[in-house]
Amino acid sequence: MLIDPLDFLPCRKFRDGVKALMGPDQLVNYVSALKNALWPGGERRPPSEPRTEADKAATRDSASRKLSALMPGQFTVMFGHAH
Repeated sequence: MLIDPLDFLPCRKFRDGVKALMGPDQLVNYVSALKNALWPGGERRPPSEPRTEADKAATRDSASRKLSALMPGQFTVMFGHAH
């Protein structure tokens, strides 16, 4: 008797959805997408330009604002108050 590794999931629709996402055909698609992202056209992608300190600061600030809007209490506890 084979044991289904997804039997612990309570909802049959959810379990069937996970099985569809993790089927052999889907896994081949995921690996192909990864390969094409890393080596477009079979060649290694050229390196991107380094980000400036201003770009990094803007990204950090944007991420901080978005996180604090999503989870204001938890964000403050985990990362401290913004000064």
